[in-house]
Amino acid sequence: MAIFDIREKNDFNAIFYHIKDLSDQANMSVVKQTQLITAVCELMSNALNYAGHGQVDVYQNKITEKQGVTVVITDTGPGIADLPLAMKDGFSTKNTLGIGLPGAKRLADEFWIESVINQGTCIRITKYV
Repeated sequence: MAIFDIREKNDFNAIFYHIKDLSDQANMSVVKQTQLITAVCELMSNALNYAGHGQVDVYQNKITEKQGVTVVITDTGPGIADLPLAMKDGFSTKNTLGIGLPGAKRLADEFWIESVINQGTCIRITKYV
């Protein structure tokens, strides 16, 4: 497991390279790697935009018979007030397209999110080989 702090967009590159390395080790296709990195980019951007910083844990998933890469993005920001609404396409509190969270969910094979007001948000996504 590797843990990364994100405080600015320049921090993303090291995370992307680590995801690619683990994905290559698991023999994940380039298409699936791209889907995972795209989803992680969106979620890290959300952590920066809404919380100002975050933490990313990246590891190979070997717990089940399926092999893949799991990424956990956490922040200690304001939390998401209405999670079901935030998961709908088109919803945004920052005048964006509002496709980030639901898009990341669609790109992942597994997606889990928990958010607590004034405590932060934790999102775990997994992409399988």
